[in-house]
Amino acid sequence: MHILKEINCEGRIIVDLLLSQINSSLATQSHQQLNSTTCRMIVVAALPILLLMYIYVIYPLFFNRLIKQGIPGPLHYKLTSFFILQDARNERRNSVLQRLHDKYGPVVMISPNEVSLNSQEFIKKVYLGNYPKEFVTKQKTVSGFYSQFGNFGQRNMFSTGDTKTHLSKKRPLQRLYSKSTVTSSQEFVKAKVSTVVKKIHEIGEGQNVDVYSLFIALAMDVVSGFEYGSKFATNFVMELPHTSDSLQVKRNLFHGFRDSSSMWFYTTLFPSLWTPVARWFGLEESVATAQDWIYEKFSQAMDSLVQGDSVDGDFKVNNVITTMFEKLKHEQYKSTNGSLPESRNRGHTYEVENFTHEQINDIASEIADHVAAGHETTGITLAYIFWELSRPCNRHWQELLKNEVGNKTDLGELDKLPTLHAIVQEACRLHAAIPGSEPRFVPPDNDLSVYVGGKKCDIPSGTMVSCQPWSIHRLPIFGSNVDKFKPEN
Repeated sequence: MHILKEINCEGRIIVDLLLSQINSSLATQSHQQLNSTTCRMIVVAALPILLLMYIYVIYPLFFNRLIKQGIPGPLHYKLTSFFILQDARNERRNSVLQRLHDKYGPVVMISPNEVSLNSQEFIKKVYLGNYPKEFVTKQKTVSGFYSQFGNFGQRNMFSTGDTKTHLSKKRPLQRLYSKSTVTSSQEFVKAKVSTVVKKIHEIGEGQNVDVYSLFIALAMDVVSGFEYGSKFATNFVMELPHTSDSLQVKRNLFHGFRDSSSMWFYTTLFPSLWTPVARWFGLEESVATAQDWIYEKFSQAMDSLVQGDSVDGDFKVNNVITTMFEKLKHEQYKSTNGSLPESRNRGHTYEVENFTHEQINDIASEIADHVAAGHETTGITLAYIFWELSRPCNRHWQELLKNEVGNKTDLGELDKLPTLHAIVQEACRLHAAIPGSEPRFVPPDNDLSVYVGGKKCDIPSGTMVSCQPWSIHRLPIFGSNVDKFKPEN
């Protein structure tokens, strides 16, 4: 029995040892598996972090040519486009760039591939040098800021990125806006201006007048004649009230255009977000109303042209729709603008025998661009001119202008008046209707040389560069107190 007890004891010891080894082995395997799983989780978590570090820290700091050359600017702007895009979205880009130029000088890096410039020299190099709106090489095409400025499914001259194509589209149209052409249509212009005087008398003394509403309407009444022909020119100066006890004019067509302008950030930089954002803020139908109105006017004018009738009413005005349609009929005008996604057209179609609807909508898209930009910029400038002249501190300029103009009505005579010229120029300087950056690309194989602190730097091809009128108009060449209305400059 004693021997059996010893055997049993030894057996238990052996069993315990075996179980201990098995447990130890299992624990080791479990630990190894746990370590392996942990390592995989760490790698999976670390990869995106390392990738982000490479994109936003390592590459910019050690490989970005702009940073390596010491182009000045805030470090966080140099590492990512997020901050300048956020400034743009919140409508503070202009003031931010002004502060940056005040701090860093005329050359400022504002994103990993964008430089803001601020001098007369750069105006000449970039814009008179015809830097392209899009960057094209054999390997890639970067369309940039302008490509989404289109209407009715078609791009237009403004959104044409290729410089040669843009210039070829521009030549026949720019003649319509030359000083000589506008002067030849001065009877039409004067007739529209006279309605402003009539409307003010109709409103009566002592009444509130929304001059922005009034001059936006006047601008549309004139611009529509140059686009569709005088027969289809609008008469919004007389049709709208431009007054109310609260100075809050009721919503009308022009609010649709303003809503469209307010969406510029998404139109140009994030077009895929345009529709959800417009719906979120309740702007989609308002913008659509403005587009529908433009196409309806276009269709009315096209009806006359297709039937062989003139679009001239009481006044003959050289207009865009006749010019472009005649060129299309004689095969001098060929669509090279390209199309936008079908979703960008709300079914606007005008059928003309022997022509595609894309060719016809090319004309409509061009006109829509002129109508929107033309009436808004002109109306804004006129409103600011009258606001400045109405201020007590500028009353002497109002008196000088009255005495200089007198009873003159001929546009040729008015164009030669120095006080009038100075007032208009100063209003455009101080209150630029389009004050923001107008981006271009440094062309392929042609770096842009700049000097920073006396050191030559080369901004590489493909870099986005721009000047903004807001800052250009506040350069020291305009004297002191650049934020003050000073036509004497």
